[in-house]
Parts: sequence; C-alpha cells; structure tokens
Amino acid sequence: MLEREINLLAPALVAIRTQRIYLERLGHLLRFTIFAGVLVLAALAGSYVVVWRTRDSLSANRRSTADYHQSAVADVQRANAQLGAIADWVKANPPWTPLVADIFTTMPAEVTVRELSVKTEANALEIRGTAGKREALLAWQKQLEKLPWVELVKAPLSNFETAADSEFSLEVVRKAEK
Repeated sequence: MLEREINLLAPALVAIRTQRIYLERLGHLLRFTIFAGVLVLAALAGSYVVVWRTRDSLSANRRSTADYHQSAVADVQRANAQLGAIADWVKANPPWTPLVADIFTTMPAEVTVRELSVKTEANALEIRGTAGKREALLAWQKQLEKLPWVELVKAPLSNFETAADSEFSLEVVRKAEK
C-alpha cells in the first residue's frame, strides 16, 4: 500500500515513516494477541471452574451446606487475590511497545540492531547490535538520552571499540511512572 503512494518526502523520512507505521501495526497485533490469549485463558479457567463445581455439587450430598458455602467463598477469595496480584503486576510493568518506535526513529543508518530484551526488574530495555562507526553509536546514545521517557542510557566500555562494525550493547532505563 505504501509503495503506490506519491510521496515527495526525502527517502530517509519515508523510511522512518514506514518503520513507524509497521511498528504501530506490530503494536496493534501484539495487543490483539495478548487480548486473545487472555480470553482463551479466561475461557479455559471458566470451563475448569464449571467442571470442578459440577464435581463438587455431586459430592455436596456428603457434606453440609455450610461447609460447601465456606469452600466456595474461600475459592472466590483466592481467585480475587490472584487477579489482584496480576493487576498490580501489569500496573507496575507497563508495556514497551509504544516506546520502541522512538528508539528506531532516532537510530542512525550506521547502526544495526540484532536484539531487544526487556529487563523487568530494572525497568530497562537492552539493545544489542553492531555499529559501523563508533561516532554514530555515541550520537545515537545522546539522542536516546534526550527522549522524554528515558532516565538513563548505560553503555559498557566495550562499546568504545574503534574497529568498524563493532558489537555494542546499550541499556535504556525508563523513568519511573508517577
């Protein structure tokens, strides 16, 4: 679709625009996939509860109604505690997907990213790849530090190799949400 558009922008801007569009689409796809996965898990949990409750109702004749009621209340409390813990984890670990577009739009052409990995405990994103020039990597690091959501960009000393196409590793630490 993008290939058939008449575009008077510079090729670099077209490439950035294309990257941003594809990253946005990837974000939508990831959100949809996560949503579908949660629905499937909810359906499985629901069917498990139905089967389990059916089994319990068949054996209810052997125990008193009060015991059965207490058991059901305890089960609901355990389920609520687990759901609360999941909600707290999701709130404490916001997604990186919307922020990845910023990282790629600031990336110079001399830098190639091979791997992105999230460090949940450190609230950081680790970027690994190769840099054609050390100066390009340093410039990119400075641009990343200027992003509004970045608290710190950590770079090990091995990033300062002067050889062409040298390996690098950056750790982008996100600011804590208030």
